[in-house]
Amino acid sequence: MRHHAEPSPTARLEAFSDGVFAIAITLLVLELKLPRSDVVAAGGLWPALASRWPGYIGYALSFLVIGVMWANHHALFEYIRRADRCVLLANLLLLMGVSFLPFPTAVLADHLADPATRTSATVFYGATLVFTSLSFNLLWYLGRRGAHLLGKEVSQQGLNTITRRYAIALVLYAAATALAFVDVWVSLAVHLALAIWNGFSERAFVGPRDLISISAFFRLPASAPCPACSMSSSDTSRRHCRTPGPRSSKQAPRRWQSRPRASCCRGPRRCSSTGSCPSAPCCRTRESPRS
Repeated sequence: MRHHAEPSPTARLEAFSDGVFAIAITLLVLELKLPRSDVVAAGGLWPALASRWPGYIGYALSFLVIGVMWANHHALFEYIRRADRCVLLANLLLLMGVSFLPFPTAVLADHLADPATRTSATVFYGATLVFTSLSFNLLWYLGRRGAHLLGKEVSQQGLNTITRRYAIALVLYAAATALAFVDVWVSLAVHLALAIWNGFSERAFVGPRDLISISAFFRLPASAPCPACSMSSSDTSRRHCRTPGPRSSKQAPRRWQSRPRASCCRGPRRCSSTGSCPSAPCCRTRESPRS
């Protein structure tokens, strides 16, 4: 008799949401119009395709935005394991914004090349992203409040990161929308940067402070001693550190003396003899045979 795993209480919600995300991201390609035959006959195919550049920009930007929204929606429900009526309605509000996004994308693509109307089109596009960001914040607030809808084992760091990131993103989306009145291209660049920033995992990046920490991680300091082998991290990161053991009275061939296993970390962190550091072990030696 086969036993199937009990489905999550949010399984139907996630399946329905995935369908809406898939349809919305597919509808974007319908806004890529073919060039007219008279334009192709007059100037050739490549110039005619190049004249459709606003549609390509709108498609690429919105495809990335919806894709990141889908990834973040998936991440939310790794923490929210049960859904009540409020969460269901908030999720519907979010899906309304997602399914509406192809329309402002089409408006942006049609008016981006016109200096007289591109500002209004960009503001309309940005207002839709502000609405979806607000919906994400509402969904996360309703799912996290009271902790009765969360899973049993969740990362507190992940909870704090999502809360902080969504609040910052809402302010930045509003600022990017207002920036369209000053410069349309800077506004779209900020929207693109926000989509890339929101695409990082909540367990990897939080903000500029973490970017500084990550950049420091890849710098190998000249002197970061390993307590198990007394070698710098720049050396232990490239090869195993081994220390020759004492010679016996019979002048036996030199063997490598055993040392406790340690994990040597690169960057600002230090290695630990208990092996608690999440890096590749470097101090591993062979035990000398008994005489």
